[in-house]
Amino acid sequence: MQRFTLIRQKEFNFSIVKTNFKYLLLFLIYWLLCLTPISTKAFKNPEVAFQFLTDDSVLLDIYGYYDNAGLLDGYTSHVITPVCEDSSCYNAEIDLFWDLTGNFKTFKIIPKNPLTKLDHIPFTKADYNKLMQVLFIKSPSFVYMKRSQLVVNDNPEVDGITSATAAQVKEDMVYGAIYTCYTLWHIANGQIVFKIKEHTANNLNKQLIKKLLMSEKVEEHFLIISAIDADYFSIFLHQILALADRHKGYFIMSVIDNMPASLMKSGEVQDFFTSNFSQMEYQVKNKLLEKLYNVPLKSSLQVALINGILPGNSIQNEKIIRLVIKNIEKKNFEEIIKMFEAIKIKRIKVSEELHTELIALGDQYKPLIKEVRRYSKAHGK
Repeated sequence: MQRFTLIRQKEFNFSIVKTNFKYLLLFLIYWLLCLTPISTKAFKNPEVAFQFLTDDSVLLDIYGYYDNAGLLDGYTSHVITPVCEDSSCYNAEIDLFWDLTGNFKTFKIIPKNPLTKLDHIPFTKADYNKLMQVLFIKSPSFVYMKRSQLVVNDNPEVDGITSATAAQVKEDMVYGAIYTCYTLWHIANGQIVFKIKEHTANNLNKQLIKKLLMSEKVEEHFLIISAIDADYFSIFLHQILALADRHKGYFIMSVIDNMPASLMKSGEVQDFFTSNFSQMEYQVKNKLLEKLYNVPLKSSLQVALINGILPGNSIQNEKIIRLVIKNIEKKNFEEIIKMFEAIKIKRIKVSEELHTELIALGDQYKPLIKEVRRYSKAHGK
């Protein structure tokens, strides 16, 4: 009985300790949360990211908004703007939103001040849906027109619809609100796009770069590789090359353009181009060959370039041949021998200047005498 009582007492003491520990843990969590600043930028007192002057000389405050991690997530502005050249139209009041590269995302209406059309009739739900479609069009029919060209006579009524609307713009407008559509489109898709890109680029940090590299938007990927410095390029090299492998095409061209010269020596970079050279577009190949000119090349990349020597690509062929010549190693002539074989088998024609350089290799390097003689015989010179 005494033993049972002792066991129960120990269990009771353990229960007390366990309970106290639980409350202690909860207190510590609460204390840490109190000490940790929570970002409220997305919701309260947002700071103006920059100001933007519209074509109608309206100065807009452009605000950044943030995700739950406190990272910049896009931009917004409360817009109040005239839409007509005179005072016959009500001002348009609306909240516009953009992503981090300046693409229009959406708008929010102001219930007490709805947009209006002819005779000051408020927009319907269908009108707002149409406006959303118009603002998403990258190049609407009115993009290069002046406001005065939107109607076909000199007496436009309210918002330009009593007069005949120019036929070519009717599909890209809300009926009765051509001036409103025209004005808001130019605010949402005009020069502000470049200002937003510039602001995002100037405010990149490690966390925001990581976020954009993980996004599905190729424009954000282009922005990153054109804006980050050499240190960040090196830190995120693996992710950038993975994106290049996914996007291919001119994304690879942009990677080549913006990659610091020091990274072209990297084994990971050269392995990437070894795997992708044969599928790259002609202009992208030329850009790579120019960037590689003063870079020591791995054997595998040299072989990939040699395999790219093709009849009809005389300018590109000469760039490849000169690269291989620059990378001759006195103890290993395997790559340059493969180059001579490719020239011979594919019957590649070269300029007189390069031909002279190839012949001279036989005098400079004894192991190449046989290859040079074969090359000279095949080319009849």
